Amino acid sequence: MSRVSFILIALACVIFPGRAFAVNTPIGVYGQNAQSCSLPWGGSVNHGVSATAYQSATVACGSSCPSQTRQCTQGTLLGTYAYGSCTAPCADCSLGGYTTAHGSSRTYYAAAAATSCSGISRTCNNGTLSGSASYTYGVCNQHCSVNGTQVNHGTTATFYYDTSASPCSSISQSRTCTNGSMSGSSSYIYSSCTSYSYYWSASGFGGCYGSNTSCYGGATQTQSVYCRRSDNGSIVSDSYCGGGKPATSQSCTVGTPCKFRVTSVDIGPCGGTAYTVGSDKNGQQCYSAYSNEDVYYQSTSGCGYDYRQAVNHQTCVLCASGNFVPDTFTSPNGSGVVISTTRCQ
Repeated sequence: MSRVSFILIALACVIFPGRAFAVNTPIGVYGQNAQSCSLPWGGSVNHGVSATAYQSATVACGSSCPSQTRQCTQGTLLGTYAYGSCTAPCADCSLGGYTTAHGSSRTYYAAAAATSCSGISRTCNNGTLSGSASYTYGVCNQHCSVNGTQVNHGTTATFYYDTSASPCSSISQSRTCTNGSMSGSSSYIYSSCTSYSYYWSASGFGGCYGSNTSCYGGATQTQSVYCRRSDNGSIVSDSYCGGGKPATSQSCTVGTPCKFRVTSVDIGPCGGTAYTVGSDKNGQQCYSAYSNEDVYYQSTSGCGYDYRQAVNHQTCVLCASGNFVPDTFTSPNGSGVVISTTRCQ
């Protein structure tokens, strides 16, 4: 070292006490006597070489690291900082199974699954998330809605093509909800189904009607027969009902004998040869003759109406006064019906 350099250094020490000054003295000045310096954090530097040192190894998140340059001078390392590196670490945020880096943001939700997923953005600041602590789920899966029926995310439900069928299993489908989307066909939207069957519906046979030509005669009775659904009674095609269709008509027999009302019309005058038929009444002689008489038989019960005309020769009585009355005759059912028992008066 030259005399001038020595004087300048000494003067600086007086003016700036406590300060260390690096003197970039060429190694060649000391020759083989130049000494290196050991670094506090390990390793060494040669005489005249500088190294950056830090006040501490770590500082608070977001803070800067204080540093200084330390120079080796003939075995002496100028300065006081003893750390070769410094970091200002910031903690990440972990919540709901997800990690959010410091300074980054992530959307969090109030539930892991919901009918409507609405979240908020939360920012990580050195291990602390901003926003409401009620939003703790990193993912929200949305439930599904099918025709007003809720199906939770990850679950399976059975839906039907219609609200009724025969049977319902023939129109069913299992559908699974995955984050708001339903599997399967969108035509299957009904959550319930009523199974129904088909049956024959008969009204029952009505009365026994028809033309009868004799007592206890035959006739026909009818009924209405339909194929119906068991759930609502609606009429469907006969092809849906199994088995034989019940008869819609059948023969029947009138259950009681025919009863006739007898009407005598237009009794003609007595004719033929008169002869004595009995004793006198009131001193007059009665004579017998024949008269043509139109007789109508009208059925009145169970047989409908059956008009039959018979032109008969009825016995009549010729009276002296010229009046006449019919005698008895036989009705169709075999019993004698008396029209009049009066003889000549």
